[in-house]
Amino acid sequence: IGNIMPPSDSGNDDMDYDEYDENEVEEETNESEFKNDDFDESEEAGEVVDTLIVFDDLFVQYQDSIAALPEKEQKALENLRGMYVRMNINEPEKLFKMGIGMPFESFDDLKDIQKRVKEARDMNSKDSGVDQMTENSPFSGLMGNEDDDVRYEWSAHSFSRTTVVMRETDSIANAIKEMEQSDSEFNESFKESSYIISYSFPKRIKSTSVEGAVISEDRKSITYKASWFNFIADPRLLDIMIEFENE
Repeated sequence: IGNIMPPSDSGNDDMDYDEYDENEVEEETNESEFKNDDFDESEEAGEVVDTLIVFDDLFVQYQDSIAALPEKEQKALENLRGMYVRMNINEPEKLFKMGIGMPFESFDDLKDIQKRVKEARDMNSKDSGVDQMTENSPFSGLMGNEDDDVRYEWSAHSFSRTTVVMRETDSIANAIKEMEQSDSEFNESFKESSYIISYSFPKRIKSTSVEGAVISEDRKSITYKASWFNFIADPRLLDIMIEFENE
């Protein structure tokens, strides 16, 4: 997961999936990376897919169809304005990556991001069976749980991601137990999945609260890893506090 990057000094950020200007920071993408050991090694070289979906382009392309939708569904789709999805599938390397990104000017723009994506997803998956397929799967945690409150704080001296868990502990424990006991091929395929979180900053990193995190040679990027199943049980595993060097 390439996670949300703090705004640059210019105050106006945009995400570039692969590269970014040194004077700006890479904006988020909640990018999830799965390495799956269940691929059949005997199969021939599989599919390689690199797809970019820009929702603003879809609004233009399908404006007549969208205008014909009920008002409630149009409002749900409006939540996706400015967002895009990047998906990479590489079967030979047993890799699946998906990122969701959007431009933002401040962290206030991201306060309801999980709710916005959920509303659009629910509209799209209504009566389609998608929710039944993903309800108790790792995919349900892609954007985190909308009932949890994820807070980002950024200053000249530090950056932090803090999760306030709003769900009942018993309900989380029961969901994890059901997933662990499930013998479905879908769940088995993702039991070894992990979040890989990367943050990039315009400032040099002095220290971090995450043990084992890897700081880049120029000390402006940091990467750490968390088990997907453990994250579903405790979303605070992705939380981090970073202190910057004085410049």
